[in-house]
Amino acid sequence: MWSRSRGRSYGKAKESGNRFRILYVTFILAAVLIVGRLGYLQLYENGFYALMASDQHDVQTTLLPTRGQIFARDRVYGTLYPLATNRLAWDVYAVPRNIDDKPTVATAVSNTLGLNYDDVYAKLTKKENDSYELLQRDADPDGVAALQDQNLTGIGFVKSSARLYPENNLSGQLIGFVTNDENGVPTGRYGVECSYNDLLAGTPGSLLTQKDASGHALTLGDTQLTQAVNGSDLVLTIDPTIQFKACSVIAAAVRDHQADNGTIVIMDPYTGAIMALCSSPDFDSSNFKNVSDVSVFGNLATLIAYEPGSIFKPITMAAALDADKVTPSTTYVDKGVETIDN
Repeated sequence: MWSRSRGRSYGKAKESGNRFRILYVTFILAAVLIVGRLGYLQLYENGFYALMASDQHDVQTTLLPTRGQIFARDRVYGTLYPLATNRLAWDVYAVPRNIDDKPTVATAVSNTLGLNYDDVYAKLTKKENDSYELLQRDADPDGVAALQDQNLTGIGFVKSSARLYPENNLSGQLIGFVTNDENGVPTGRYGVECSYNDLLAGTPGSLLTQKDASGHALTLGDTQLTQAVNGSDLVLTIDPTIQFKACSVIAAAVRDHQADNGTIVIMDPYTGAIMALCSSPDFDSSNFKNVSDVSVFGNLATLIAYEPGSIFKPITMAAALDADKVTPSTTYVDKGVETIDN
């Protein structure tokens, strides 16, 4: 009995030892697999997961500069008159994931801002967990105020800047206008706004900070700030009084003579400075979207080739002087008619 019992105990001990070794090896293999997987993720897919973490925790915002103004100077008093300046504007956006009753909110937004209901609702239901949808840029201030009073969850407002052209329908072709490019950056189109866009636009800045899980900025997080550089103002040689008179005269001439178009350019004979430059038909830079014919945007004085008449006489005289064919004392009898080769 004693020896048989001892044999059973030895067998059980051996079996327990085998199980322990199997369990031990299993843990070792699991540890190797985990370490190997971590090593693979750290060495070969580090960039991918770092980018995911950055997307979750980092917030980067583009800081738009203030666009420079365009002025005309009165030649008598030296007073500057703005031809293009800036005004306060509001952009309205939605955070669809925070909106529970999307049909009701879409109805309120469309009715208050005068937008199409289907377009607003489509943006609110565009995709799941959508965190940003621009509903309207440069919204009507009264509509914004009315929408703010409704305290709609998921509807936000951002102050922005829009272009203002005080001299309506006076210098549209000369000044041009501004629209946003595909990145939302104001960009000059046509006229001075386009030709001097780099000078007027300035340089955008950026703000990179970190946020917590609820989306709030971390006080102790890393912050990288690059200040925006505002655009430079531009003072034209245009005299506002002469410009107004020139535009009035050319508009009346085109109307009275039923002409297709007309252009006036007035220069300072001593310096060559342009004191007035106006064409008809013209357009209002503040309402350029109402223009049905895009050819109106082009400045006739600078874009259209025109056959020179009397203004070419100085070129002819310069060639004659250069060839010693005429001198300051040379005379010429104008008989009114000259017959050449019959």
